Amino acid sequence: MNRSARIRAAAAAICTILFILLSVSIAYLIKTDKDSSLLSGIISAALLLLGAAIGNGAVWLVRRSRP
Repeated sequence: MNRSARIRAAAAAICTILFILLSVSIAYLIKTDKDSSLLSGIISAALLLLGAAIGNGAVWLVRRSRP
């Protein structure tokens, strides 16, 4: 793996981790609000699924960009 591919892989991993952490923190903030627990559960699940989808997309892009 050349240097630019390693940089792209590291950037994709960092972006994925940051997005998942952001999703978890937003889900926690919504969950601590006691107004609507069903809505907060749905939003939490959607954010975590979106984070997983972005992670899979980043991995796919890194694999695709390899020579």
